[in-house]
Amino acid sequence: MVVLISGCKKGNTESQLDSISIEREELVAGLRGQPSAMAQTSVGGFVIVGALETAWAVGTNQAGEQIWKYVEPSDPALNFRYQSAFHGVLPIANRASLLCGQSSTKKHPEGTGLIIKIDASGQVLEHRAVFPNDDESSHASALLRCTPWGDGLALVGTVKADNPYNKESGWVVMLDSNGAKRWERISADLPNADALEEGDGSLVLTGIDGFIVRIGRDGRVLASASSGYRHTQIIRSLSSDGRLYLIGIDSQSRNILLTLDNDLKATDAGKVVGPPGVRDGIAFHLADGSTVLFGSKLISGGVHRSAIGWVNRHDGVDIELEMLVKSSRYSSLSIRSAIPESPGAFVVMRDQVSALDPAETGVMLAWVIFK
Repeated sequence: MVVLISGCKKGNTESQLDSISIEREELVAGLRGQPSAMAQTSVGGFVIVGALETAWAVGTNQAGEQIWKYVEPSDPALNFRYQSAFHGVLPIANRASLLCGQSSTKKHPEGTGLIIKIDASGQVLEHRAVFPNDDESSHASALLRCTPWGDGLALVGTVKADNPYNKESGWVVMLDSNGAKRWERISADLPNADALEEGDGSLVLTGIDGFIVRIGRDGRVLASASSGYRHTQIIRSLSSDGRLYLIGIDSQSRNILLTLDNDLKATDAGKVVGPPGVRDGIAFHLADGSTVLFGSKLISGGVHRSAIGWVNRHDGVDIELEMLVKSSRYSSLSIRSAIPESPGAFVVMRDQVSALDPAETGVMLAWVIFK
């Protein structure tokens, strides 16, 4: 059973089922294109990254108000439109942030990995191209994820071979806390759609083809499996039960909740739960066993709208909340990132585009409560 909540009005108490509420929203205006990731800083603010033709990043204070903006320079001599993009961000030492993505140059028109370190005021501390195995003759590469791992961090990306088939391989680089490379691994057997450190210190990788791999901190593959679904995404767990939770998307675009053991074997047959879709969003497993889904919902006319789902609840009722827009001339395609601030409280990030007022186009931050 799915209960729809049509809107996100503050303080809605019309029904006991209206248990997803939006405390407030803050528009970070002037950000065009697609936001891709968000991280919380050590002082409570946020760094948001994305791209429109070139990569951009903004820093905000704890209230969501913009305090700096960085735009990756473009090269007018290059005759292609999309020159760079940021795909991930995470906080590092000394109140700085690491941004990962890709950048195209005349020598590497199909892209190279890109790392930027930026301080709390938006000043660039380091700007570095990252090549597979430090080989600058490589054909094409990109960094799609950057995630904490042990006392350092992992970069996860893709390497495209220079051959008629343009075969892609997964690419994992482990860095220490100072950004120095410890090791890297390139293999067609490494998925790169999502990555997360597990409680035992291993890194779990998932791919759009349903492939799942667990690797150790030395880069050794500990386990591999297929979920059996065409897309599989990691569910971030806020509980301490030590299990791995995933969401698979089946051939009917349904969400299937999966629980896996350390060998990546399913411990149950999976459970169908309600929307929204999270292929471009994020999901969390809560301490009470329920799951919250941040992503998009298909509405009339083939249009998608940012939405939230609270599923696998103990009462058996899946609750869905569609994010409001001011008019039909506004759009909000998906919630692409979310950060837990306390049990049952999240800050979520979605896009907003206005065909009426460019000042109303940007990234919308919302403070969401589940209760």
